[in-house]
Amino acid sequence: MSGGDVVTTHGISKRYGRETALDGVNLRVPEGAVYVLVGANGAGKSTTLKVLMNLERADAGTAEIHGLDTVRRGPEARAKKDGWVPRPEDEGWPNAGFFINAGPIVTGWPTSIEVQGHFGEAGSVFGVRGGKVSGAKRGPIVKNRIPFGDWDKYEITSKDGKITVVLNGQLVNEGHDIYPAEGNICLQSEGWEVHYRNVAIKELK
Repeated sequence: MSGGDVVTTHGISKRYGRETALDGVNLRVPEGAVYVLVGANGAGKSTTLKVLMNLERADAGTAEIHGLDTVRRGPEARAKKDGWVPRPEDEGWPNAGFFINAGPIVTGWPTSIEVQGHFGEAGSVFGVRGGKVSGAKRGPIVKNRIPFGDWDKYEITSKDGKITVVLNGQLVNEGHDIYPAEGNICLQSEGWEVHYRNVAIKELK
């Protein structure tokens, strides 16, 4: 979009209870322009920026960065804003994942079993810093991925020395003889902004 608008909003509105933070805001920021938001406390400056970064959802209206909707294509929009373009064929994707049964930190990483959230290798399972697992697959094991920027849903079960990974309703990986067999659960975000939501942990008997 060379020479076009970098940021556009169309009638974005946001309320917090009975207070109106944004009321039908229309904004255009052309490429190369510098805009400053000025206003008193509560005027909606921070809320506008949060909507643009998809940290807050507008009650009405839309916002775009370089023509990308910040809700439907939020991560990609934020990436493009800062000059990063993901390429599935290389390591350009933001790295994320879950450290299962995490124990002591060894040279920066916990001894654990990692379930990979990296877009191109989602669902991979492998040992980290002395962690071990047998029978699990690693690499680009899921061929038909959802569009980049959509939410993945993981269901990870670790019980009796076994681990299973269900990704978006499909069993994609499993392993056995895992070490450590118990420990902490950690979320990983490396190299780029990664969002988690609706995280639930259940102790299995």
